[in-house]
Amino acid sequence: MPAEGWTIYGYVLDRASQQPLSGAVVIATDAVSGRSRRVTTNGLGQFAFGRLAAGRYAVAVNIDGARDVWPDVVLDAGKRTALRFHIGSTKKIDLDDRLRVRRVNRR
Repeated sequence: MPAEGWTIYGYVLDRASQQPLSGAVVIATDAVSGRSRRVTTNGLGQFAFGRLAAGRYAVAVNIDGARDVWPDVVLDAGKRTALRFHIGSTKKIDLDDRLRVRRVNRR
């Protein structure tokens, strides 16, 4: 398996309705190099960053002026990391309301 082959993926949901948010911009930034990758959620609110190097990332989502961030996502070799963001367009994001990161074995 190549050195860069791990995945961060997940969903962006509206906090109040729990409906998926399409068109949200999700950015993964490597904590060491500072390099960023950007994707947009699909109609089901899903996003995925494939072929990432193992390491630490900050993952942020932006839509219509609302923003949330996971400041320290650890992507282990051989694993996929799942995130779920709950965005409220008029509320300040409460970081304690987020679900925990769930690591899923890629094997």
